[in-house]
Amino acid sequence: MAASVPVTQILRASRPEARELLAMVGRIGIIIFTVEALIMLGLFGGWGLGSHTVSDGLLDATVLTLVASPIIYKWVAEPFMKAASEAKSALASKIDIQVEQAAALQLALTELHRLLEQNEGLRRHLQLSNQRIGQINEHVLQKVGADLHDGPAQLLTYALLRLRKLGPAEEDDQGGDSPSQLQLIRSVLTDVLNEIRNVSAGLSLPQLNGASLEETVRLAASMHQGHTGTKVSVSIDDAPDVVPEGLKVCIYRFVQEALTNANRHAEGRGQRVSIKGGGGLVIAVADSGPGFDPAALNSGLGLTGMRARVGSLGGHLVIASTPGVGTRLTATFPGASLDMTDGDNE
Repeated sequence: MAASVPVTQILRASRPEARELLAMVGRIGIIIFTVEALIMLGLFGGWGLGSHTVSDGLLDATVLTLVASPIIYKWVAEPFMKAASEAKSALASKIDIQVEQAAALQLALTELHRLLEQNEGLRRHLQLSNQRIGQINEHVLQKVGADLHDGPAQLLTYALLRLRKLGPAEEDDQGGDSPSQLQLIRSVLTDVLNEIRNVSAGLSLPQLNGASLEETVRLAASMHQGHTGTKVSVSIDDAPDVVPEGLKVCIYRFVQEALTNANRHAEGRGQRVSIKGGGGLVIAVADSGPGFDPAALNSGLGLTGMRARVGSLGGHLVIASTPGVGTRLTATFPGASLDMTDGDNE
C-alpha cells in the first residue's frame, strides 16, 4: 500500500486553494464510498446474501475510501495544487510587472503632457513676441515714411521751386533748343522726389483698426491700383472676418509687396489676389507675367523680408513660377495663427 498523508497535515493547510483541494478530495472519497456501497448492496441484495456479507462489503468500501483519498491527494491533488500555486505566483508577478510598467507609462505620459503644455506656452509666447516685434517694425516704418515725406521730400520740392524760377533766365542765356544743365538737374530731382514719395507711401500703413480681413486685402489692392494705374482682381472664399491685428498687418504687407513685385516684373498683367479659409488661411498673389525659373531665384530684400514676416507668425511662404506663364506667391497660415491673442499694445 502506498504511503498516505495524515489528515491532520491536510487540515493544517492554511492556503485557500489547499482547503479547496482538500474538499475536492473529500468529495471524491464520498463518491467512491457511495459507488462501492451501491455495488455491494446491489450485488449482495440481488443474490440474497446475509447482513454479515453486506456489512463486510460496506466496511471494505469505507476502508478503500479512507486509503484511496490520501493517495489521490498525494498523487493528483497536491501536484495540481502546486502547479496552480506556481501559476498563480507567476501571474501575480506578471501583474506586478505590468502594474509597474503602467505606472511608469502614466508617469511618462504626465511628463509628456507637461512638456507639451510648456512647449505650447513657449510657442504662443514666441508668436506674441514676434507680433510685438512686427508692431515695433511698423511704427519704425511709418516713422521713416513720415520723415521722408516731411524731410527730404519737402526739401526737394523747395529746390525744384527755386530751380523753376532760375530756369527761364538760363534758357535765355543759352538761346538754344538743347536741354540746359538746369533742366537736367530739375528732371533728376523730380524723379528723386517721385521715388521718395513712392517709398514714403509704401512705408506708411493705412488705418486698419476695426477693418475685417476682406476689407484689409481689398484696401491693399485698391491702394496698389491707385498708385500704379493697374487692375487687381480679388477673390475671397470662406475667409474669417476677424483675425489678430499682427496677422492682419502681415497679410496687408504681404499683398502689398507681392503686388509691387507683380507690377515691377510683370508690368501688372493679370494681377489677382485670392484668399481661402477653412481651418487655416491661404493667401495667394499671382500675375500673368513672363515668370522665371525658381531654381535660379536669388531672393532679394523684399522676398527675404516677406518670408521672415510670414514665418514669424507661424506661416509658410511658397514661390511658384513658370517661364512664359506667370508667378504665384502663396502664404499659408495654420489655424493656430488665427487664434493667437494680440500682445500688449502699450
